[in-house]
Amino acid sequence: MLRLTDLKLPLDHGEAGLTAAILRRLGITATELTGYSVAKRSHDARKRGAIALIYAVDVDTPCEVSLLQRFADDPHVRPTPDTEYHFVATAPGRIEHRPLVIGFGPCGLFAGLVLAQMGFRKIILDRGKT
Repeated sequence: MLRLTDLKLPLDHGEAGLTAAILRRLGITATELTGYSVAKRSHDARKRGAIALIYAVDVDTPCEVSLLQRFADDPHVRPTPDTEYHFVATAPGRIEHRPLVIGFGPCGLFAGLVLAQMGFRKIILDRGKT
């Protein structure tokens, strides 16, 4: 997929206006556009009489490689960044000491959750009420 940024459209545009802007920016036909999804939409209200919407769109097209080569110097046409969450570690098969989390507040709960998702058998300690 391609990430197409800085698409500026008027405030009252329709769905067809966004599709037409994508086709015009990339210079492709409607048959070459498989689909798209809006990654970000923001307002540009710097000029009082000309408020515009600015889009960042993820475009799906079979001619992605050729478009990346054609727009190699354009900073607004790039591959879609990987936004998947990747765990920083996985639990080894056998460890000598189990991870220890001190406190059962929001941060302690979250730390315990992340450790459990990575496969660690953690220990959570909390002082509790006196």
